[in-house]
Amino acid sequence: MGRVKTTNKTDNSNSVNWVLFCLIAVVLYFQTNLADPFNSPKSWILHLVAAWLIGHLIATSKYFVEFKYLIYVVIFFMLSVLIVSVFTDSAHIAFFGDTQRRNGFFSYMALGIIFIASARFIGFKDIKKFFSLTFIVALLSIVYGTMQTFGRDFVTWNNPHNALIGTLGNPNFSAAVMAIMATLLLTSVFFVEFSRLQKFFSVIGAVMLIVLIYRSGARQGLLSFAAGMITFFIIWAFKKNKKLGLVTLSISIVLLVFSIFGMLQMGPLERFLYKPSVNVRGFYWRAGIEMFKDNPILGVGMDRYGYYFNQYREVEYPLRYGFEITSSNAHNTFIQFFATGGILLGISYLALNLFVIKCAIVFFRKNNGPNRLVFASIFSAWVCFHAQSFVSIDNLGISIWGWILGGMLCGISISDSRNEQSLGSQRKHLINLKQFGSSAIPTLLLLVIIVFQIQGESRAYQADSAFNPQDNQSVQVFQEIQLKVINTPLIDPNYKLRSAENLILTGGIDDGLAIIKEIHSKDPRNEIALVLLSNYYESIGSFSSAIEFREKIKKLNPWNAKNLLLLGKDYKNVANYSKSNEVLQLLSSFSTGKEGGPILEQAQKELS
Repeated sequence: MGRVKTTNKTDNSNSVNWVLFCLIAVVLYFQTNLADPFNSPKSWILHLVAAWLIGHLIATSKYFVEFKYLIYVVIFFMLSVLIVSVFTDSAHIAFFGDTQRRNGFFSYMALGIIFIASARFIGFKDIKKFFSLTFIVALLSIVYGTMQTFGRDFVTWNNPHNALIGTLGNPNFSAAVMAIMATLLLTSVFFVEFSRLQKFFSVIGAVMLIVLIYRSGARQGLLSFAAGMITFFIIWAFKKNKKLGLVTLSISIVLLVFSIFGMLQMGPLERFLYKPSVNVRGFYWRAGIEMFKDNPILGVGMDRYGYYFNQYREVEYPLRYGFEITSSNAHNTFIQFFATGGILLGISYLALNLFVIKCAIVFFRKNNGPNRLVFASIFSAWVCFHAQSFVSIDNLGISIWGWILGGMLCGISISDSRNEQSLGSQRKHLINLKQFGSSAIPTLLLLVIIVFQIQGESRAYQADSAFNPQDNQSVQVFQEIQLKVINTPLIDPNYKLRSAENLILTGGIDDGLAIIKEIHSKDPRNEIALVLLSNYYESIGSFSSAIEFREKIKKLNPWNAKNLLLLGKDYKNVANYSKSNEVLQLLSSFSTGKEGGPILEQAQKELS
């Protein structure tokens, strides 16, 4: 059984507390009065805690000799993120991340810092604290998830998904986090230093989490949990007996093969594992691979997948799911990094994860003692994290688990052969001024940026408030709110576009149009801006100008039949019948089925 073997207590507890606070806050915190109530506030917490931990790391940098290879790997990843971000064609998205995602430069730099801090400061001595925190997060998730699934949520969400969105805003994300926590809680039953009461509550918590995963309808959560538990039992079996381990491994491989076939709509497990969403993920993956093939060095740009997806998606996708349905992520973290960051970012992320695996293998080879199963529990939860990352989005509320668990694995493996007491005992005289200054400067600088972002999110939320179009005073107040959004420093470009559209709809045409044109000039791939410009010029009868922008949409989104129909009508309105006929022929070449058929029928009536 796993025994939590403790060492002499060092003065790392403050640093550990910051890392664990970051975990619990990023997972649980959301703010309802923001345009993005989930991702943005989580990113701010992540950025600020990481900035504060810089001082903790600098104050102990002279004791990082054992961690030099880990530092090299993380710096390689961070430099890759920086280089890709600098060369991305939209600075705001590159550094702050796309709307409703926030997976930009600052987020990945913060995760890299959290990774190093987890490796440096969290050891076996902190395992009980880590698992206690996991239980607290699980308990709060269970309470809130149960409220949601029974229709007792204290927030009225505009939610098209399953009601169980947890604190991450999506049932798939919530299921993934619950799977990680269930893996940690259930495997902790094997820790001999945990009391029977602790084990009892851990089992109850794990069972309730599994029930909620099932209620969420997110099968990827159940599969991720299964991957984590199978990993743990393989390690447990090898600890007991090599033959038992080989048998368990063989059975697991067979189950894995049948599971893959089941998810691909083949074999006996098909009715349990197959979901139509598996097919849609295939479209996301193939589009991402094509992006990488065409942009192998630096990819399409940091967090820019959504601005290239329509160009690279297969024609079958819009015909099956709708011409205006799109995706902002490859739904596979590795493909996402290769697509958006090219070979540089993709290889650096692979290297980071291979380093974690290498550290885990080194630990398992050297240790068959009481801490083996404790380490196995953490490793299994890390495997659970990656199981979901193969089919889902790199959401910050999930990512924080993977990066902290990965850092813990590396740190414990590296520190296994070092004298931990000597590293901690010499730090007390360094920790005050040096640490505070090194922490305060980046934190304060980042806080200034975040204040502007909070203003932008809050104002964008207020910008959707109702108004009376018959009341001039109400319209004036509404327009003032839109202008506040537009003039907020570091505001998300898509929030500016929405406010610019609101201005045009309420009579502020000149101001609104100027903003849309400005955003288009800075980011020619922003289809929202192109659509708004096309619609505006069509509304005033300036069809030649509308054609200019609809042709641009056609290049970025070649299989958008709705745009092609409008483009054909614009050509007809300017009496360019040959071009109108070309559009009709293009529509005829692919528009079929329930999505494309009606549009083609309409085009044949209006463009022939």
